[in-house]
Amino acid sequence: MVFEFYSYRDFLKEVLLQRKKQNPSYSLRALAVALGFSSSQLSEAINGKANFSVSSLKKISKKLKLSTTETDYLCTLGEYESSKEPEQREACLNKLRRLNQSRTVFTDLTIDIFKQVADWRHSAILELVYLKGFNFNVENVAGILHLERAEAELAIDRLVRLELLQKNESGKYERTDDALQIQLPEQNSAMRSFYREMFGKASEALEEQSPSVRWSGYETIPIAEEAMPEIREACNRFFDEVLTISNRFENKTQVYMEKI
Repeated sequence: MVFEFYSYRDFLKEVLLQRKKQNPSYSLRALAVALGFSSSQLSEAINGKANFSVSSLKKISKKLKLSTTETDYLCTLGEYESSKEPEQREACLNKLRRLNQSRTVFTDLTIDIFKQVADWRHSAILELVYLKGFNFNVENVAGILHLERAEAELAIDRLVRLELLQKNESGKYERTDDALQIQLPEQNSAMRSFYREMFGKASEALEEQSPSVRWSGYETIPIAEEAMPEIREACNRFFDEVLTISNRFENKTQVYMEKI
């Protein structure tokens, strides 16, 4: 898993998130104890307020039972982040590429693209920039979407790497492309994962939201197989019409996800 990351900080955030998925009560403090650090040390390192030394990263690697190559990669990420001289940073980059021959380090965004498609959080975050009066930062994004802070931070960082989000001259986040569309083959694991998450969110909405803040309904109708292409086009026109209506209003205060 470590080879998917460009930063040891992001790797540690992902380790924490995976453990929280297995045990919702798992905390940063628990991870710190498991890795042999204080919670403040781990928190400062994860949030970029302090750096882990190579010896500390080796200790973490041992606790996480990483292979020799994975340990070398993690430690080199640490060296890269703490390096000041351009020549030293370039040497670290070259070593990272040698250690991780399956992908081009810091340039191949395949993993990020997959996670952007497969995780509903990214699509929702992209739309939050349009909400009037919303102060777009990690804490507020996490709050409005009911995410862990680390989840929001990872998602925002990924969207920036994908050049879907950027900061303008005033330091505020903005979309780089207002008309993002994703088209993938029908048999695609990322899209299947995305739809499963959407069905899960719809199920939550039925339990937690009143009809005044959600739309839901169904229709049972007989359909001829040869009519399906025309029906698909009608569904696409529906989405376009909803978007057109939304664009007429500037005072956007909520983000909705629609599916058929």
